[in-house]
Amino acid sequence: MALTETQLEHIGTSVEALGLNAEPLRPLRLRSLSHEHVRVSNFGVVRMPITLPTDQHWTEWADFQARAYGTLGRAGLSPKFYASIDSCPALPFGGVLVSYAPGRLPRLPRDYPALARFLAKIHALPVPPRDMCGLAYHSEPLLAVMQEVRDQAKYLSEAPISEGTRKMLEAELTWLDGFAQSGWVRMGAPPFGLTIGRAHSGDFVIKEDGEAVLLDVENLHYGLSILDVGALSIYPATVWDMGVKSDLVEADILDFNRHYLDALPSSFRAHYAPWLAVGRRLATLRLLTWCCLWLVRHRRPGDQWAADKRPPGIMTHMLTQAQHFVSEPVVSALRSEWMRRDGLCAQIDRL
Repeated sequence: MALTETQLEHIGTSVEALGLNAEPLRPLRLRSLSHEHVRVSNFGVVRMPITLPTDQHWTEWADFQARAYGTLGRAGLSPKFYASIDSCPALPFGGVLVSYAPGRLPRLPRDYPALARFLAKIHALPVPPRDMCGLAYHSEPLLAVMQEVRDQAKYLSEAPISEGTRKMLEAELTWLDGFAQSGWVRMGAPPFGLTIGRAHSGDFVIKEDGEAVLLDVENLHYGLSILDVGALSIYPATVWDMGVKSDLVEADILDFNRHYLDALPSSFRAHYAPWLAVGRRLATLRLLTWCCLWLVRHRRPGDQWAADKRPPGIMTHMLTQAQHFVSEPVVSALRSEWMRRDGLCAQIDRL
């Protein structure tokens, strides 16, 4: 949605108050459900939330951005945080100013090695003590993911999905219950570390040196880090963003997983490898249940996911994508990765 002159004036005044040059200000094309962006001169970008959860004050969001960009920015894995932009009537949720990250959108599968190296780097970062990490810290990472999926799955009964899709998702939830209770025991403790959470390849840029930088840190936390590998390579994530939409084959996904394992420190590999296929299944279920949640809540005026808070164009794209992902053929195809004896997950287990 187009930014007004009043909003741009507030952004410019706020940037100049920091002793920085704000000219020119260039609103960027909307590519996200959650944020708008303005390029600031040749050095920065202002990120502004389109909306926030009803129980979150804009200062909480800005503080999180500072901590998240600080954590990754120090390692050169994201833009650097400069300052927050105060809320005002024209910009009720404020914003944050971060450094501009030059680069291009990833091209898959060509840039999968760069994304694999990025994941290996953040997963191998030291985990600080809980009271010093500054980010959400899921000390029981598997249970945290299970609870997230269960909370989203409450919308299954209301979601506009077929009975076939509902039964398949309910079967997956039954599997999840069993796995969370005891199925993981033979694999050892779940991998725990810094994780980007929900993400897709459109959240990155590839620099001139071929390395990846994460632009959107919105879901950064300490938890079940292995989910990131699945989240960046499951079918919905590879077609979500039209700018990086890719038609991949199983060999591409296997190579991505292989590159990830090869990039990990040797002490991590034996622990993480058995969790790759499980992480892929969990990431798929998390995405599908979120689609069900969104298909219900986007129709509720005032909700943080409500359609009335976003431009019609991006909502049409999102609606088409969400309905496609939870269609019976797609859900069935996704499940075949682990239901087939020699499916993709079985092949990942043999890496």
